[in-house]
Amino acid sequence: MLRFVCILGLFSATFAAAVPKPCCAKHQLTADLQQITGSYTNGTPSTVETLMKIQYDYDTLMIKLELSDGTTIIQDFNQTKQYTTSGKSCRTDDIQSDIQLQPPCVPSNAVYRGRNTIGDDVTYDVDTWFVAGTPWGNITVSVMAHDCTPVMQGTSSNANNVVSQTTIFYHNVQFTTLAATTFQVPQPCP
Repeated sequence: MLRFVCILGLFSATFAAAVPKPCCAKHQLTADLQQITGSYTNGTPSTVETLMKIQYDYDTLMIKLELSDGTTIIQDFNQTKQYTTSGKSCRTDDIQSDIQLQPPCVPSNAVYRGRNTIGDDVTYDVDTWFVAGTPWGNITVSVMAHDCTPVMQGTSSNANNVVSQTTIFYHNVQFTTLAATTFQVPQPCP
């Protein structure tokens, strides 16, 4: 009996040690994003789906989003400016000083939720993490277990009489070196 308890204790310790540590992906990536937001505002429900391409560079603190409607958004976290172009018009906005570009990492305070697989003939292990109380709400993120490639991110929030759930799916993720011209502010932006 004592031998069984010792073996069970060893198995439990081994299993407990198998929980992965939060990880980081590479600092530059491109991906196709599918974002779906469901919200409930003052008793009125709504759903919005947005397709976009993201080019993300944590080293230069820049993001470029190309939306399916032709709108392009460049966020420059060095200058705390956002440039939005659509057709021949451009709008420049300030990025709030309390908003910073997030590193491509699962935060160290994230709670591990478990491992699942995706795929059929070829399967991949995916780790899921939960982070409560961020400035954007509660976040659930799923990443590839072997290299921390983002797969999905869900954000839940309840602020200013708006309850919302946003889910972002990452497709065609590539870790590639981005040229400096990728984030060049287009004309006619000031």
